[in-house]
Amino acid sequence: MNESYVRGDQPRPDVYRVRVEGLLDTAAGSRMLRQLDAHLHLIRSGLVGTRHLLVDLSAAVSTPRGMRALPHIRHAAQSQQLTVHLIGAHRLAARLTPAERAVLRGLHNYPDMGAALRDLSPAPA
Repeated sequence: MNESYVRGDQPRPDVYRVRVEGLLDTAAGSRMLRQLDAHLHLIRSGLVGTRHLLVDLSAAVSTPRGMRALPHIRHAAQSQQLTVHLIGAHRLAARLTPAERAVLRGLHNYPDMGAALRDLSPAPA
């Protein structure tokens, strides 16, 4: 039985969000990578003009193994010139180990989706 739900959506044309609700474990990390891989295929095919990837952890409960997916997500996204940002990771920080916090280092964190969308400049028309 899955204790998490992973979904992707596109709140605006230049932004793709992968959201985890529930337990961010190894299985959820793998589902996040599959969601991103499918979206990267659309980018490579020229079907979407995404510039930013938002990893939404605002409804997630972290595990050390689940956090291991983030460097892989960052690498895959950057291979297509996407910038990677987190949403809601500050909620998890107090419960993370130093190694888990190190995974988050270098990624900008927004408190919520609205703040991220306001701050990220849209693609030029």
